[in-house]
Amino acid sequence: MNARAPILLSLSISSLALSCGTHASSVEGSLSFPSGFVPAMTVYARDADSSRLHSVATHESQATFKLELPPGHYTFFAEPSQAGAPQLYGAYTQAVICKARATQEACEDHSLVIVTVGSADVNAGASAAPAIGDWAIPDELADEFDHLLGNRTNPSVQELGAPRFSEYPAAHAEPPAPAILDFSAGNLPPDKQAQVREANPTAPDFAGTLAVAKLPCGDACVDGVLIDWRNGKVQAPPALAQVAQDLPCRGDEAILFRRDSRLLSVTRKRNGGIATQYFVWKPDASVLIQTAEYQRSTERYCSLQPP
Repeated sequence: MNARAPILLSLSISSLALSCGTHASSVEGSLSFPSGFVPAMTVYARDADSSRLHSVATHESQATFKLELPPGHYTFFAEPSQAGAPQLYGAYTQAVICKARATQEACEDHSLVIVTVGSADVNAGASAAPAIGDWAIPDELADEFDHLLGNRTNPSVQELGAPRFSEYPAAHAEPPAPAILDFSAGNLPPDKQAQVREANPTAPDFAGTLAVAKLPCGDACVDGVLIDWRNGKVQAPPALAQVAQDLPCRGDEAILFRRDSRLLSVTRKRNGGIATQYFVWKPDASVLIQTAEYQRSTERYCSLQPP
């Protein structure tokens, strides 16, 4: 699936002039982004009957949007428009309604929800059921949005819009000499600390000043550990724990990173397909922040090139 993976869309609809049944209605919603930072976006409402698109642009950190729409049946989606933001889509789908029920369901139905605008009886109940948007839409739906917007009509094997290493450059500087290892974070047991010492990275290989040590955790399994070359601090992010290296293709790419980029990806088997999570290193906070997640079929994943 597309990791163009999640914005949160909460919709409330208020009628402006329904007496004639032809006047516009105001559709209001809220926006958020998986990383917590809300980039500038374009929000689209698609007329389900004519495929006509209505859109509104939002600014960086803007958490709400408003669209004036004629009566009809609409689906909603959005994409970041800010430079440097991953190119992905979020949508209002059945999965967000499922998740709002707080059940134990898997919530894997990513079909679009059709919202009726201009119907008093529908509008009356809309505000009582705010929707949470879906950034994990399937590739087929993302391709449909691409077609609607005239984007990537002849997609290459890199067309999915997943984050790229080049979009998150690391500051270029000569790294200092390695500091004494500091295990004060306390999330590594003694046996793993010994493995870190044995790994003994010779230079940073991630985000300019970090080294990634891959510690064995079983057959075809590694634990990823980050070593900060600036101060020697060692941390074991949960996202890098027990990463199996048994992918059906390119098994050595279960964890990908580069010295000149703050982007790191982790790929695992999941639900009969392949899921890739993308993380960005925040040097000021010394933490990895997830920025996107993509679920793809095995065939689709194996046809792609690394970011």
